[in-house]
Amino acid sequence: MRNFIFYCGIIIIMLTALKGKSQPEGCGYDCLCEALGIVFSTTFDCYHYCDCCPTCIYEPDSLIKFMNLHESDSGNIWQIANINKGDWIGDFDPYNNNDMALITDSVNPYPPNNHSVFEVKIEKPTCMLWTGTGYCWGMMHVSFNYKSDTDTLVDGLYIEVSFDDGQTYANAQDTIAVKLLPNGPKIINPNECKQLRNSYGISGKNNRVFFIQFSWDSLSHGNVQSARIRFNFISDSIETYKKGILLDRLMVTVSHNCFTKTPNILNEEEPSIVNPINENTKLTFNNSIHKLYYLNITDINGRNIFKGNTNEDYFNIGEIIKTPGIYIYNLYTNNKIIKTDKIIKL
Repeated sequence: MRNFIFYCGIIIIMLTALKGKSQPEGCGYDCLCEALGIVFSTTFDCYHYCDCCPTCIYEPDSLIKFMNLHESDSGNIWQIANINKGDWIGDFDPYNNNDMALITDSVNPYPPNNHSVFEVKIEKPTCMLWTGTGYCWGMMHVSFNYKSDTDTLVDGLYIEVSFDDGQTYANAQDTIAVKLLPNGPKIINPNECKQLRNSYGISGKNNRVFFIQFSWDSLSHGNVQSARIRFNFISDSIETYKKGILLDRLMVTVSHNCFTKTPNILNEEEPSIVNPINENTKLTFNNSIHKLYYLNITDINGRNIFKGNTNEDYFNIGEIIKTPGIYIYNLYTNNKIIKTDKIIKL
């Protein structure tokens, strides 16, 4: 348990120490600071955090806080560890799968009558203080890789969200309850909604990617000041001798649309990708005058996957991304970021 607390402290301390730097150290991610939004990811070996505003000033004071709510609770079994637990060997990194991930006890089966919690808090960037248009919380993506080995429908992981600084929570996959939260989004799109007890969650035996998207409308996106994402592991009174939950490649991205756009961006069609992608997926955009567009794709560890350009109106994303995983793309032209977003390949 001490390893978990110590690592959480490292993340917060290292983020605080980034003041004045144009990009964070850690995963080696290339932070393009004209991206309008927040990107946070961790493989639990290293992290990447980028909070960028139009003037290219890095905002290290707007921390993503990764914390354990029950740090003094010896019954909290979430641990960051090298994975070697039965047939769970290594993490989700295809380059070096002997690194660390987050797991419910790195050695023993999960115990009965357990409730273990950790939480991620995302705060609105401080750049809203010096922009005339503010910072709108237009869309938030949450994703991670996971393995599960639990008693189906009874033991497992459920995720809660709060948009009023932890005063009110709802199950993230309960679309009706989340919409009713204070400052709640208008649209919620989870990639799965499976039963766990009397609500939703992850249980049984799985090896998958989980992702969920929250979208706010123009009437509410300016009211969101922060978000909390709470990860709960629960078990009932029956001993199962099963492994529990393994999480890796946790990513949170927040995008917004309140900044005034420059004319060459304003008249262009907003590029988009429907996740998860397949072999036919294209990133399309309006390029009637055939100017040069550039595309940069990195994986969650910050490794460059693709760099290229075109004077056409699309990139063949399905042909570029062959390996399952979560990626970040930056589409830009004339040194202006057009779109920064996530790609998910199952």
